[in-house]
Amino acid sequence: MLIPRTMLSVICISVFVSGCTYRGAYHEMQREQLRQCVEEQGIPYHECLERTNKSYDEYMRERQDVINNR
Repeated sequence: MLIPRTMLSVICISVFVSGCTYRGAYHEMQREQLRQCVEEQGIPYHECLERTNKSYDEYMRERQDVINNR
């Protein structure tokens, strides 16, 4: 699921303005994805929740694995 460019810009600006950490930014993006789960018609709600229900620590481990395997 892709986040529209304008929504991503709004999220990024709000993160920088509010001085949030990377963890805060991750949680904000996760909330946006969950909001989209409610609105989307093509994907069952429970599947969308499963895809977006990743902890920040798990996300960072996976991100680091990708960076290390480049």
